[in-house]
Amino acid sequence: MTESKKGFFCEGSACRFAIWRDNPYLTGKRAVLTPEAVSRLLADGRVLMRGLHSKRTGNDYDAWLVLHDDGERVRFELDFNVE
Repeated sequence: MTESKKGFFCEGSACRFAIWRDNPYLTGKRAVLTPEAVSRLLADGRVLMRGLHSKRTGNDYDAWLVLHDDGERVRFELDFNVE
């Protein structure tokens, strides 16, 4: 993986995998992806994100950010089962 100001990308030209920093799903929740968070996403498929923001309530919350990669695009979902 290579990090740039726009996101995280595969190093090889044959790989088209990318996680964009300006992903609307993530920016709407004010999620900041650090290199450590991306490493955890790639290794485990999920990372605990603290201080995500709800536009509806205005409150912050914690949740697992779950990565789904179907080979064509990356998408995310939240798992609220935080213990």
